[in-house]
Formats: sequence, structure tokens, C-alpha cells
Amino acid sequence: ALEAMYKTIMKPPFTAEEKRVLSMANKVALVGPGDLFLFSGANAHMTLGVGKDLSLSAYESYVNLNPTNVSIFRRSGCKEHWEDCIMEDDELDDLQDDVIDQVEKMLLKL
Repeated sequence: ALEAMYKTIMKPPFTAEEKRVLSMANKVALVGPGDLFLFSGANAHMTLGVGKDLSLSAYESYVNLNPTNVSIFRRSGCKEHWEDCIMEDDELDDLQDDVIDQVEKMLLKL
């Protein structure tokens, strides 16, 4: 069902299929100008800023130290992830090396 809606922009009035797919979402939130939000890159996500002002979203790999998020990050590229959203192996290796470097720096400060 989700694959059929890939890269689809949904707007009211929603079709029955759009309502069904939206009902599968873990969380739906209205984002307004000035709001700050973080996503785990391992999960499907998108934003739409609503208001008179310009909305801007940026995507960057972000891994915090929450055990659940670290666990998700460690499974990056596994078969459960949607194939179109999996990093190339060399990019994932570079990212994991960067994370290890940052954790080592943090440990030295303890």
C-alpha cells in the first residue's frame, strides 16, 4: 500500500486510499513556522510547514544517544529498510566511521 503512494503529495479532500494510508502513520503533526522537529532517518518521514511564512526543511543524518535510535542506526541497510531509502555501502561505512569518531571524542571528555 505504501509503495503505491511513494512520492505522492496528499491534500484534502483525501481519497479513501489516502485516508487508509494516513491512518497507518505512527504520528501525524501539524508543523507551523518556527517549529523545530527531529526525525530518525531510519523511518519514513516528511514535513510540510503551514502558514503565511516561508517554510524550510533540511535533511541530514542525525543519530542521538537514545538506545532505541542507536539500535535502529546499527541496523541501517538491513532488509527491513525500504530499498529505495538505503544508503550506498560506502556512504554508510563513512557515516558509521564518523559516528565512531564522535563517540570516541565524547568518551575522552568524560
